[in-house]
Amino acid sequence: MDSLEIEREADLTTFHGDRFGIDLQVDCPHDSEQWVTTTGGVDSSELPNLTKSQKGAIAEEEAGPQFLEDRGLEIEYLDDAQTPGFDIVAYDNTADEYHIIEAKFKSDSGNVSNSSAWFDRPDKGPQMTNEWVDATIEEMIDSGNEDLTQLGEELERARIDGRTNDELVIVQNDEQNELTVLETLVEGDMDIDRVHLVKLEEVIE
Repeated sequence: MDSLEIEREADLTTFHGDRFGIDLQVDCPHDSEQWVTTTGGVDSSELPNLTKSQKGAIAEEEAGPQFLEDRGLEIEYLDDAQTPGFDIVAYDNTADEYHIIEAKFKSDSGNVSNSSAWFDRPDKGPQMTNEWVDATIEEMIDSGNEDLTQLGEELERARIDGRTNDELVIVQNDEQNELTVLETLVEGDMDIDRVHLVKLEEVIE
């Protein structure tokens, strides 16, 4: 990290820093088995046995919302795989800002890069680029779902006013040491404001 602040709590050590202009937060739970329990009732010691989609659900449905709620944000939307949208949308009432979140689970060692975290949608462009975010908002507006349309319109206005933050939650369950993110996350149209990196195993001594 280019700068570093450390917070130590009873059950969590958090590293705050700046990496290639990205606000990076690395969270290291002291007891990962207690920190994450999947929706299927599986604790973190059994994570290697889960399917890719089950692991993804941990990031999208548990770790991501937990981070945002811990920061005092309101969860406005969680991806249900049935409607267009982002993994998570949260609202900061104090700052009047929206947080657009994509959550990923990485079970292999290594830094987080654009290639390791995204997939390319031919109709919308690479995930989390400005093109992709704007296209996803338009899908929400055109969804025919009243609540989703309203949220999409609010996001569109907020984006025009500069009141949105594009963020990542990356959950890792393999020993990672000091590896964090690569500069590719700021290349091209990638405009990531913040990365939350959750390390669930023995890491960063």
